[in-house]
Amino acid sequence: MNSRIIVNGLGYLGLTPFIISCFLALRDQMLFDYDGAFLFTGYSAVILSFLGGTLWGIALPLPKGVASVNLLIISNLIALSAWVALLLSSAGYKAVLLMLVLGYMTTLTVELQYRSILSAGTGVAYAGFRVTLTSMVVLLHLLLIVYL
Repeated sequence: MNSRIIVNGLGYLGLTPFIISCFLALRDQMLFDYDGAFLFTGYSAVILSFLGGTLWGIALPLPKGVASVNLLIISNLIALSAWVALLLSSAGYKAVLLMLVLGYMTTLTVELQYRSILSAGTGVAYAGFRVTLTSMVVLLHLLLIVYL
């Protein structure tokens, strides 16, 4: 099977928990005794940490230099920002959602800035795919910021 099909399928499938938990949050409904906003922010923090980890994994085998050091540092900052966002939950979901949006936008900016290193062998299609996924995730976050 084509790896691009698998990557795209998993990427779009990964939107499902965002969509379901966003719907639950907007309707003020629960799932497994958790409200939709809690489910949304928890899943979002996990995914943001995962994205930071992928940058770490790509940076490790790179030749030592400014780009690899920057990616290692940024990957850790992204993962830590997801954790800090969860710590902000006592301040309300809007603060958490805003912090997560900033994390996703930072991640996308880094991926686009370093796309020649990060997407070696994947071509331009992968960058477009990441922009699409991130845009959809950010829009769902903004929807909740407005309506919560």
